[in-house]
Amino acid sequence: YECAFDVVTPIKGNYLVDAELIAICHEIITKFDILKQRNVTFRINHTSLVRAIFLYYSVPATKYRSVLDLVEEYLSDKIIRNKKHLIASVAALLPAKNGQSVCALVDSLLVTDTPISNLSSTNLKVIIKGRGEATALAKGAIRELETIISLSQAMGVNRPINLCVNFTMGFDCLRGSILWNVIGETRPGKKQIIAHGGRYDYQLEDFQKSCHKLRELYCAGFTILMEKLLTCLNQSNEHHSVVDLVVFVTGLRPPVKDVAQLMNSLWSADIKCCFIESLSPQVDD
Repeated sequence: YECAFDVVTPIKGNYLVDAELIAICHEIITKFDILKQRNVTFRINHTSLVRAIFLYYSVPATKYRSVLDLVEEYLSDKIIRNKKHLIASVAALLPAKNGQSVCALVDSLLVTDTPISNLSSTNLKVIIKGRGEATALAKGAIRELETIISLSQAMGVNRPINLCVNFTMGFDCLRGSILWNVIGETRPGKKQIIAHGGRYDYQLEDFQKSCHKLRELYCAGFTILMEKLLTCLNQSNEHHSVVDLVVFVTGLRPPVKDVAQLMNSLWSADIKCCFIESLSPQVDD
């Protein structure tokens, strides 16, 4: 099960939308006391930054996905068990590259949980400080990320928002998209993705083309993975009531309007409520 939140707007490049979504996700997550103890952090990325890395090291566009899949296998500890194995696997994909170039490429793609202000101390430094198309693309992506992070913090997000180059959620790196996710300990010592979101401008454009109705629209959103939240809550000793009050409605002609107004007043008073209607209409008022 998922809880999704999306925003569609005709305004291009409105980073307030991205920041607001991060702030909404942050507010929802911080409502759960158990998650406050689980080292929850935000990770953010830009596919244009990933493409800049590939351009800098002259990786063919046809190899982008394959290289990223190898990095993902290494990070998930499923097939590739160590960094040496990862470098060898990437080198096999790129036989024209020398060993030093492949190592530098891998190190750049493994930049994880790094504050955006500390990039000069990572392997991305050579790309940011250089010249040419790759550097321009990287700088543009970093500026956008810096803006979103700054706006999010201005909206009250106090959890770390760090750069994580190696997650792309399967997005096409040839089309710039902003991505982010939320990492937390669903079990002590085990970090997992609790929520993920980003910009879906190109996906929306492709969908509109398939419907033969193209409008100037831009889309962003996020999804909370409910089963991961439930895993956390099941380990908590806190009591989480579903409802505080049940309104029982009977009679042949139940006053649904009055019931709606009553429930609205209860919810406004922060009283969780629901209504149950009698299965038998013969019950007297």
